[in-house]
Amino acid sequence: MKSILVLDLEVYVNYTLLVFMNVKTRASRLFELPLSDDDRATIKKIACSHRLITFNGSNYDIPLLMLILTGATSEKVKFASDRIIVHGLKWWTFEQEFNVKCFPPALDHVDLMEIAPLTGSLKAYAARLHAPSIQDLPIDPSAVIVEEQKPILREYCQNDCINTILLYNALEQQIALREAMSETYGIDLKSKSDAQIAETVIKHECERILGRKLDQPPEQTGNSFAFTTPSWLSFKHLDILDAVREAKFVVTDKGGVLLPDELKNRKIVIGDGVYRMGIGGLHSSEKTRVVKADGTKMIVDFDVASYYPSIVLNQGLFPKHIGQAFQTIYRKIVQRKRETK
Repeated sequence: MKSILVLDLEVYVNYTLLVFMNVKTRASRLFELPLSDDDRATIKKIACSHRLITFNGSNYDIPLLMLILTGATSEKVKFASDRIIVHGLKWWTFEQEFNVKCFPPALDHVDLMEIAPLTGSLKAYAARLHAPSIQDLPIDPSAVIVEEQKPILREYCQNDCINTILLYNALEQQIALREAMSETYGIDLKSKSDAQIAETVIKHECERILGRKLDQPPEQTGNSFAFTTPSWLSFKHLDILDAVREAKFVVTDKGGVLLPDELKNRKIVIGDGVYRMGIGGLHSSEKTRVVKADGTKMIVDFDVASYYPSIVLNQGLFPKHIGQAFQTIYRKIVQRKRETK
């Protein structure tokens, strides 16, 4: 079993710092540019003989690491960093622009940013996990670093590594699931979100079952469709279903769906609450509310397992350009996720 190291970088126009920190022991090894040939050989050996853990490493730390291994100066690394941060350069374009291969076969890497629930910065996740220390970048990224500031950046970078370890430990179960699925399907899924895993696996398995490459789905922008009400769905005290059935839903240029005007401002009263329709379901209307349990009332929280996947499976839905094979593959994915939970 490979040792697991966190990787983090701090990049300035005249100073670049790389830190590798062992997840178990928290022992760290630091490298600062300029690097000797021996330093680069050591970094390459470390990177290829350990599993690297990063936060947003797929689009930042790993591309810059590979650029550093070519002998790039701090000035060039800073330029590349700005291309990523300021201009939104993605790793596949980074490879072309800087003539490097970001993910060589020997690299074993897990990016926690896609695995972590919802969205947030490393600092935000660290706060949710009650990290002992959370620190903002202590020196402006446009600064020219003087010798007295280097210890400050080393301490800051190591603290980020510690918080990355904290997040990694919190996500061990999710990472283990991705490892198991990677072995099952023969695809590297370790750094993918739940949605990305589903998309990748479905595409891979559909192509295997159908024996052909999947074509892009036909353009749907501007198309409209109606909601077909399931035969078993009815309400005793609500009159919203007729309005939903009659509404026309329009597909946007980004693949989303516009909420029809006739539903947008419709008030739906359930008990003491007033709700409004949204594409994803009902949304409560109050800005603030306090609910207290007492001798005659109790607060109950209901959660539905795999709510949207169950709708897809129970209704027998599938993308038209894929066909029924989608249902078979998607059912296996949902069942596996339930078992893991």
